[in-house]
Amino acid sequence: MTQALANMGNLDEKVQAVLVGLSSGKSREQLAIELKYKDSKGIDNYMKRKSYEWDNTRKNYFPVKEKKSSANIVQSPEGRVATILSLYKRGVDAKEIALQLKFQDHREMALYLRSKGYVWDEGQSTYVFKGESNPNPGETERVVNDKKSLNTEKIEVGETKSRTGVGQSMLNYDENSLKLISFLESNKEALMEIIKNQSNSVQIPRYLIPGVCITKSVHMNYGLDQMTREFSMEKNVSQKDIFEVALIDFFKKYGYQKEISVLLGH
Repeated sequence: MTQALANMGNLDEKVQAVLVGLSSGKSREQLAIELKYKDSKGIDNYMKRKSYEWDNTRKNYFPVKEKKSSANIVQSPEGRVATILSLYKRGVDAKEIALQLKFQDHREMALYLRSKGYVWDEGQSTYVFKGESNPNPGETERVVNDKKSLNTEKIEVGETKSRTGVGQSMLNYDENSLKLISFLESNKEALMEIIKNQSNSVQIPRYLIPGVCITKSVHMNYGLDQMTREFSMEKNVSQKDIFEVALIDFFKKYGYQKEISVLLGH
């Protein structure tokens, strides 16, 4: 797959590895180790020889010509968006781009681009910035059809249950149901105490995040690290869940509500 992408246009394998790596969240220092450079300066020198310059705002490398002509563009793409558009420009298939940039599939990538204000332009065969997340009917027709099909299946299942009388099952108690009700009634006080104690405890939210998981190393204060370990053991919550909840709540609070909604598939 990498070799196929590397042969697109003038993009060689190492340049591809650098652009995709940075877009997927890796630092230049990490890439320097992977590509067997002494430090990130080696990557800088190599990318300059390939006519790429580092953009500190977008945290990635961009072709010199593309950077010089950016003044004529209404909206300058950043980060993953810039890499996606660059690969589209070189003729790379949408499914291959989604795979390389760690999206679940090309539909998830389309939702991500719309959340950034980009819509599909059939004439240019790429995404263009419109300043709002209005999906293009031609691009999202298959996604809409899938959702309609799913809703139709739900309606059919509901109708089937109604016809077979499943919806009336609560009116027809069998022997096991009566035994269960008797058990609940005889243990009512104990059950109410359990429910009361449970409601008094703090409920930690759980987020089901689709996509691929990666390993990420970060430096943190020793006290925070110890507190994280103690909380994890005391509350029986994995450290992964702690950091995911903390990051999601942080992004939702500080302006990334739309991106989090797309990430969680809402």
